[in-house]
Amino acid sequence: RKKAFDLIVLGAGSGGVRSSRIAAQNGARVAICEQQRVGGTCVLRGCIPKKIFVYSSQFGHTKEEAKNFGWNFEGKMQFNWHTLLDNTKKELDRLNGLYTKTLQDNKVSIFMGDAKFIDKNTISVGDEVLEAENIIVATGSHPVFPKNLAGTEHCVSSDEIFDNTTVREYPKRVTIVGGGYIACEFSNIFYGLGSKVNLVHRGDMVLRSFDVDLRKNVTKLLQNQIDVHLNTEPTEVTLGSNNERIVTLSTGTKITSDLVLLATGRKPSTETLNLKQIGVETNEKSGAIKVNDYCQTNHKHIFAIGDIIDKINLTPVATYQGQTVSENLYKRKGKNQVSINFDNVPSSVFTSPPVGTVGLTEEEASKKLGSDGFDVYESTFTPLKHTISKTPKKSMMKLIVERQSEKVIGCHMFGEDSPEIVQGFAVAVKAGLTKQQFDATIGIHPTAAEEFVTMRKKRE
Repeated sequence: RKKAFDLIVLGAGSGGVRSSRIAAQNGARVAICEQQRVGGTCVLRGCIPKKIFVYSSQFGHTKEEAKNFGWNFEGKMQFNWHTLLDNTKKELDRLNGLYTKTLQDNKVSIFMGDAKFIDKNTISVGDEVLEAENIIVATGSHPVFPKNLAGTEHCVSSDEIFDNTTVREYPKRVTIVGGGYIACEFSNIFYGLGSKVNLVHRGDMVLRSFDVDLRKNVTKLLQNQIDVHLNTEPTEVTLGSNNERIVTLSTGTKITSDLVLLATGRKPSTETLNLKQIGVETNEKSGAIKVNDYCQTNHKHIFAIGDIIDKINLTPVATYQGQTVSENLYKRKGKNQVSINFDNVPSSVFTSPPVGTVGLTEEEASKKLGSDGFDVYESTFTPLKHTISKTPKKSMMKLIVERQSEKVIGCHMFGEDSPEIVQGFAVAVKAGLTKQQFDATIGIHPTAAEEFVTMRKKRE
């Protein structure tokens, strides 16, 4: 017998949980289906555990940085991998409980199992059959490995790092393949934890879609910390006699590691949903669901949000989409619909120091406005803390300003606290503030953030 709802949500990640809660709070009868655990990639296999690992990796350098401030730590600092894993698991279990409770408190019915379409309004999940007037697909994405790499069965993805079972022994030697933010972050994490790290990337710099000066700074950071193999690809991964991984590179170099992490991209999780059977249009290459500016598919009552549409794959984007879709359906009820705006979405890369960025890159500005259509203001300096610690850490800050309107159209930073700083300046960029308004703002001293309102000299 079918169970009837107003809305069915497939996937209980950040976007799915938000859309379910908002719909329920506006009077809808809501069901949510989840294959694994409530919380999704960000909470359980991505952002949250990653940030915990980043914090852990930064403590290892505290002893050296504190010396010139008068501190003397006697004895050797010791790192315990199992303590980190176990305490991370406790936090993820807590968050899983909170997300589940949020759904229950809002009277959202939770169904665990593989969900798939039977027809345009009907979903099967486990032994249950559900039907609804509207359906939101929010099943996220999953890691993919290179098809031409032999031996991927000896490798792991970022998902397995955080599952508390796959990598129970601390890896003293780590090889990471990839050049995106996941590869850069894990390179920095394992370096900070004390591992010997090799990064293998087929490009000439990391972070392909980021501003060129951010790319240069992060590439240089990694080259100063670990062994970076650029313009290079792995061709084979084999097991050695002591269960070590031997990675053969396209250059002929062989690297011996305890762990090989493939950070080589993610793919929308659409394969098992029966989308083709009900005629939902998808991208033939990636499998991503095609949607309009309101996250509607070609079937107007079926929506898709988050990584599944492969637009901007960030958790805050998915939650924004989920909230907007549910408010359009059950708060606005078809009137004064709000579309999804992907302009000026801030993002970060949690290396140490991290990256914060919002708006157009220099390359994008040049393509949109021409080389003479914008000005660049930039500053590179040693933060006060490191003038004392003598740690070789620089900060780089950069504003891109449209010449005709004087609007700040890009704000980029590499340096400590950059995600926190750029989150604030993202409001200014989103609001269309001008360089004169930045200049008229008095800074907080001494901070790195004040540099964004004191830069006066244009790049020549």
